[in-house]
Amino acid sequence: MRACVQVLLLAMAAVPEDTPILQREVYSILLPPYLRDKHPNAQLVLERLWKVNPKLVKEMLLEYYLHDKEHLPRIHGICQELKVRQGSTQGCRQDTGDTAPTVADGRPET
Repeated sequence: MRACVQVLLLAMAAVPEDTPILQREVYSILLPPYLRDKHPNAQLVLERLWKVNPKLVKEMLLEYYLHDKEHLPRIHGICQELKVRQGSTQGCRQDTGDTAPTVADGRPET
């Protein structure tokens, strides 16, 4: 059964976003165990998803963060594992309600 979930996740990532509601629904149900690092293949599945559809992975990470801001350390770890570069979050911005000022390179002001 686990292999079926992984195959479905990867197949859905490759499908054109003609049905984004269906895609988001499937991902919101199947992806959290991989994001929580509770699955033995989490890194492999996330790497494959990143290669196939990085925009979708970024959107799901943002949704995961908005669900509970305490997920930030895990999200940071995923980004490091995927070698996400600064600035690659363009195109998946949502209003989080956070209004912390930032300096020119995107880091929060101290």
